[in-house]
Amino acid sequence: TPASRVLLMDPGYGEYAHVTERVIGCRVDRFRLRREEGWRIDPERLSAVVAAGEYDLVVVVNPNNPTGRHAPAAELRAVIAAAPARTRWWIDEAYLGYVDPAESLAPFAATDPRAVVCTSMSKTYGLSGVRAAYLVSEPETAAEVRRWTPPWAVGLPAQLAAVAALRDPAYYADRLRRTHGLRRQLASDLARVDASILVEESVANFLSLTLPPGGPSAAALVTECRRHDVYLRDLSPLSAAYEGRTVRVAVRDTAENARIVAAYRAALTALRTASAAPAFAAGVAR
Repeated sequence: TPASRVLLMDPGYGEYAHVTERVIGCRVDRFRLRREEGWRIDPERLSAVVAAGEYDLVVVVNPNNPTGRHAPAAELRAVIAAAPARTRWWIDEAYLGYVDPAESLAPFAATDPRAVVCTSMSKTYGLSGVRAAYLVSEPETAAEVRRWTPPWAVGLPAQLAAVAALRDPAYYADRLRRTHGLRRQLASDLARVDASILVEESVANFLSLTLPPGGPSAAALVTECRRHDVYLRDLSPLSAAYEGRTVRVAVRDTAENARIVAAYRAALTALRTASAAPAFAAGVAR
């Protein structure tokens, strides 16, 4: 309700901020993740903030989107166990398939009424078009959620696609191994373009590039790459922590990754050429 107090990770998936702040109107605080700590969730600091804040809800996307960092399940369970009993935890595991299914908090959520785990088949199963997802909680919470769930929330085509995907774990295990290899190679290729730009790998199917202070902005890099039909994600709207200098790059296949690297190199050259050119205004050189 609008009287609820909510804690979100920052940076974090923007939809949760939109729903809690703009749609419901909750009182929302941010738990600031720090670049100098590798964007990890510090369990001791999080425990202290939750204990002092008397939150109704804490949302944790794990692995985090957009940082791509994963918090070990044992650490999160310990934080939840130490938190006030009134605090509910929403754990979004949409990208967990890129880590290890054993790291899921779903078994914990199935018995502890304080935690709910949701996950999507959009990421590791590549089913974003059919909108297949599910939630895990203890029975009473599940019954309450079901009261508010519309009928046929997951349509028949989505159900058929999800079942077919779940019947072929070997195929997806191979795809995940290949994605990790492609991500590592893409990170290496991007790092060789310009050593002044920080390349940060994630555990998932994306990585980030942070431009140095005083250089081109993330928005300028995104715009310039579009001229080469390569679309990167400016992370600036998601958090002020990115300081307008960080973009996210999705991992593609070998050929498309090569296109990304070529567009990135060309974009940096164009931006630096433009910044080095003399500027003229009203006929006066500057």
